[in-house]
Amino acid sequence: MEQGIKQSIIQWTASLPDTNRADRRYAMLQNTQTFRLCEAKPATGTYSYHAHITYFKGAIYTMWSNHPSDEDTPGQRVLMRRSIDEGEAWSELVELFLSLDRVDAAWSVRFMRMGPRWW
Repeated sequence: MEQGIKQSIIQWTASLPDTNRADRRYAMLQNTQTFRLCEAKPATGTYSYHAHITYFKGAIYTMWSNHPSDEDTPGQRVLMRRSIDEGEAWSELVELFLSLDRVDAAWSVRFMRMGPRWW
């Protein structure tokens, strides 16, 4: 390991997907718990993807893209939930980024402009 670079405390230990299965599913991990963070229904969106999870300063943060019915189309937003007790209880859903149809166009342009570059 290079000098000054620390190894992550979170390590991927799951096996690779089972290529003999049509759905290429990962094997289920042992000794785990699952939590439903967002129920797929029209009011909350039925298509969720781009999931991320991280642990920072004693809290677990999850975020994901969400859409009423489809992927990467108008109406997409980014949701988040947080747990400060190792996943036993979760905050209410928070919209990190509203769908663009709910955002003033001038705000969107200002948000995308990051210094001298356009992202």
